[in-house]
Amino acid sequence: MLAALVVSACAGSTGAGDSGSEPAPARAPGQLALGADPTGFYQRAGLLAGTGPVAFVGTIHFLAGGTPDSTLMLLGVSIPNRALTFIRENDRFRAGYEVRATLRRAGVQVGEVSAREQVRVGSFPETERADESVIFQEFVPIAPGSYELQLVVRDLESARIATAAADLSIPRYFPGHIASPVPVHEVEPRVRLDSLPGLISRPRATGVFGRDSTIAVYVEAYGGEEMVAVEVGIRDENGAVLHQELLQLPRTDELFATTIQVPIPPLGIGARRLSMVRTDTRDSSATPIVVTFDENLPLLTFDQMLDYLQYFSSFARLRELRSAAWTERARIWGAFLTETDPDPSTPENEALRSYFQRIAYANARFREDEGIGWRSDRGMVFVALGEPDQILEQTRSEFGQRGRRQIWEYQRHRLQLVFVDETGFGRWRLTTSSEVEFRSALVRARGG
Repeated sequence: MLAALVVSACAGSTGAGDSGSEPAPARAPGQLALGADPTGFYQRAGLLAGTGPVAFVGTIHFLAGGTPDSTLMLLGVSIPNRALTFIRENDRFRAGYEVRATLRRAGVQVGEVSAREQVRVGSFPETERADESVIFQEFVPIAPGSYELQLVVRDLESARIATAAADLSIPRYFPGHIASPVPVHEVEPRVRLDSLPGLISRPRATGVFGRDSTIAVYVEAYGGEEMVAVEVGIRDENGAVLHQELLQLPRTDELFATTIQVPIPPLGIGARRLSMVRTDTRDSSATPIVVTFDENLPLLTFDQMLDYLQYFSSFARLRELRSAAWTERARIWGAFLTETDPDPSTPENEALRSYFQRIAYANARFREDEGIGWRSDRGMVFVALGEPDQILEQTRSEFGQRGRRQIWEYQRHRLQLVFVDETGFGRWRLTTSSEVEFRSALVRARGG
């Protein structure tokens, strides 16, 4: 039976005292989840993803233990700062979270990992980070076999929780086997089976297209002579091979351990599968790899992304992106991110994040009939120009026409746009003259 475990976690910056607490500033109404909920995508990719109001992504990997009857299970959990409730402490902000992982065998609990951790950051913008800003990880020694895992992540300030469950088949490793590849941020390989590798895992297993050239993956193999050859392959959701190579794993005393660099540009966008096969024994293992445009943006294809960006960038720049050769897309997209990022010192592009937040808000606020909110006339204007400075609504009696009329004023653009609902059922349309004025303002705002 597993004993209670001491948990290691990697969180944000630490410091500050525990007095003078007050709630952090509230999020603006437009700061909603970006696009579709990514939980289902991560689950289909083969990762653990929390269902509930506290977003998290988790992974399970296995390495050989110190004896044939023991396997090391590595549990990794990624929690974005923005999923937690931060409390102000003087000039800093603090949040707390709890991770509880329960292992059952044939319905009987045989072990538990439980920990409460704190995250401290120095500014409010850091509380809004949506990248892999908090990482929890733990190595659990466990006997090989079949288990049920129940994972719960709790935001301690609000008591909100999210859960994930998985059936685990924990392998027994012998000479001739290869372990689970582990995506990592950094690693110091181990040299003995009775020790632990010094690593910080990458639970999202995610690389950013155009920003990251590679993802580091830690791999171990057991037995053999002085060198083990491994066939590395990466496939897309349909099984098509995107990348392959032959690697040699060097011996590090009792085992073979090294870090490989998985190239991001050839992989495109989406969920990928990294597989490793030993050439001597044909033993194999695999792990998911995810490639996105940005950790804060919806998971879209390249063409879908360019369609969404039609009100964000100039026609000429979108045409350059759309016509780029497959091999050049990562470079051109990376340059696009750099040029449109208002604050390169942060890990995200705030302009793109704000843009997609407006799309999400428009989808909720301006949906008409069965249409998509951001594609309606009012949604289009809101996404392109933002919240108007003033909205005036006039009834039929006030202007002597059928239906109703809304006037949106944008002082910074010196613009008044008129929407008319001639049916009385909320189907708002720009007048012809207002659409011309909007298109002219859009060209000015996005530089052509």
